[in-house]
Amino acid sequence: MRPRQNINGRASQWMRIAGMIATRSVNSTDICAELGISRNSFVRHQADMERIYGLVMEYVRPPGSVSGWYVIKDWGVLNEQQVIQRYGKL
Repeated sequence: MRPRQNINGRASQWMRIAGMIATRSVNSTDICAELGISRNSFVRHQADMERIYGLVMEYVRPPGSVSGWYVIKDWGVLNEQQVIQRYGKL
C-alpha cells in the first residue's frame, strides 16, 4: 500500500469525521473543534457524505441525558475498516 499523502480538502475532512465517529463518542462540538470548522460546515459535510458516499450518521442521546454522540448507521460505499485504519487515529 502506498503511504498516505497529507491531503487537505472536503473529502479528507469527511474521512476524518467518519474516523472520529467510528472510534470515539463525539458530538458536533467535538468534531467542529478538532477540525476547526463551524457547525454549519459540519451539517453541510454530513449531508454531502450521505449524498455522495451513502454514509448515514445518527445522533444518539440516552434517555434522561442532556448530551449524546454520533454513530454511523450505514457506511454506504465506504470500507469501514479502511476508514478506521487510515483516519481513526488522527
